Amino acid sequence: MNEKEMEDLLWNHPDKLLNEQLRQFRRQPSSRIGRADLVFKDRLDRFIVIEIKRGTLPRDAIAQLHDYNGMLKEEFPDRPVELMAVANDIPKERRLACEQYNIEPREISQKRFRDVANEVGYSFQSEQAPAAVSSPLSSAEPRASNRNLLLTTAKDRVYKAFLDNPSITVDGAKAVAPEIKNSSIRGWLQRARYDFNRRNKWSDQEAVKNKQTHVPKGMRDLWNQKIEDAITDDKKNEKP
Repeated sequence: MNEKEMEDLLWNHPDKLLNEQLRQFRRQPSSRIGRADLVFKDRLDRFIVIEIKRGTLPRDAIAQLHDYNGMLKEEFPDRPVELMAVANDIPKERRLACEQYNIEPREISQKRFRDVANEVGYSFQSEQAPAAVSSPLSSAEPRASNRNLLLTTAKDRVYKAFLDNPSITVDGAKAVAPEIKNSSIRGWLQRARYDFNRRNKWSDQEAVKNKQTHVPKGMRDLWNQKIEDAITDDKKNEKP
């Protein structure tokens, strides 16, 4: 269970976790000073700003809530604002500090979050086993870690895009691998260009011998076919 999942449950079921009927107002509103987790309205039409922390409530949560109080006061100067800190554990000393700064401390155990999740049918995605990822270009290869498979699949797409258009830019390749950072795509394109330039210097025999050098496994068939096509074209263009 992570903070986002705690936030999901509290946002959608405040009555079950806080025993209060609250109306949703804003979730993760941004400002120059940061983002508040949740903002509700209570039955008296007061704003309730809630900061959620997994585990023990840290000291900086108090300062964060007062920043978010200022954020709302700037926009709604005449509206009352209440502050609340929610955590799985709130030590006595921190509870007293919250009360001194007009912050309501609410300790809600992970067990209570789980009970509510079970009641409403909510699944904790952070605790789900990752789904197996398979590359269409390397389905016959042994499965590696999900991270490696993701990168291999993205790398395959970038290499294929390069083979189709050797002058492709990083931005162009980004279109086929949007989940990958530009720096990684740039490195893959440099590797592809290096391999491509080496291939252009090979003789027919060297090309056949070295055609799998530095090529991702999932791209071997496609790369090999490109090389064979190039060799065939070269032979066709030879003068008798």
